[in-house]
Amino acid sequence: MAQMHDLRRRIASVKTTGHIAQGMKLVSTAKLKTSQDRVFASRPFARKIAQVMDDLSVISAQMHPYFGRRQLKRQGLLLFTADRGLCGNFNDQLVRLTLDYLQAAEAPVDVVAVGAEGIRELRKAGIEPVSAFLDYTGHPTFAKARFLAQLVTESYTEDRWQRVDLVFSKFHTVLNQKPRKFRLLPIAREDSNRQRKSAGEFIYEPNPAVILDHLAQRYVETEVYRALLETQAGEHGARVTAMEAASNNAKELTEKLTRQYNSARQSAITTELAEIVGGAAGLASGEDRKGVKQG
Repeated sequence: MAQMHDLRRRIASVKTTGHIAQGMKLVSTAKLKTSQDRVFASRPFARKIAQVMDDLSVISAQMHPYFGRRQLKRQGLLLFTADRGLCGNFNDQLVRLTLDYLQAAEAPVDVVAVGAEGIRELRKAGIEPVSAFLDYTGHPTFAKARFLAQLVTESYTEDRWQRVDLVFSKFHTVLNQKPRKFRLLPIAREDSNRQRKSAGEFIYEPNPAVILDHLAQRYVETEVYRALLETQAGEHGARVTAMEAASNNAKELTEKLTRQYNSARQSAITTELAEIVGGAAGLASGEDRKGVKQG
C-alpha cells in the first residue's frame, strides 16, 4: 500500500509539471509570433544601414572616430541574455561564448550584462559586470536600445573603450538560435563580394561630418536594438522547444508510472484474493474437523 501511495503522489506531481510546461509553451508560442514579426521587420533597415556604413568606410576612416582603428588598451562587451530560465541551453551558450571571448581577449574587457541570467552566470564564474540591466531583452524598445547605445558611444568617444563587441542570439527558426559575436565599434567593412561605391559617388549635404555623425549614431542604435529583438525571439523559440520536450517527457513518465501503479494494484488485489480464498478454505476445513469430532 505504501508503494501505491508513493506512485499516486508521483503521478499527480508529474501531471502537474506537464500541465505547467504545456502552459509555458503556449504562452511563449503566442509571444514568439510577435517577436518574430518585429525581428523580420527590423532586418531590412539594419541590413541597409550596414551596407551604407560599409560603403562609407572606404572614405570615412579619417573623417569620423567610429571608423578608425585605435590602439587597443581596453574594450567593452555587451552580453544579451534572457531574464528568465527554463529555455534549454539558450543562456548557457551565450555565457559560454562570452567566457571564451574573455579568455582570448587581447586587452582587459568591461562586460555590460543585459539580462538577469547573464548577470547571475557571470557572477557565478567570478566576473562582475561593470553595468547590469534587467527587463531589456524581455521587453525591448528602441528607447532602451538608444540608452545602451549612448553608453557605448560615450565610452568609445571618451576613449575608455577602443573596441566594442556584442554577444547575442541570432534567431533563425524555432529550433535554431545561434549565439553570435558581432563587432560594433569601430565600424568594420563587411567581408563580402558586394560591390562598394567609390569615394567619388558620394555627394554630402549639408557636410560630411554632420551626415556621418548622424548615420553612425543611428547605425549603433539599430544594431543594439536588433540584438535585443533577436535575443527576445531566440528566448521564446528556445522556451517553446524546451517546454514541448518537457511536456512530452512528462506524458511518457506519467504513462510509465501509471503502468507501475496498475501492476502494483493488480498484485495487491491478487494477494487479497489469495488471502480471502485461503481464509475461506481454512474456515471450511475447521468446520469439517469440528463436524467429525461431533460425530
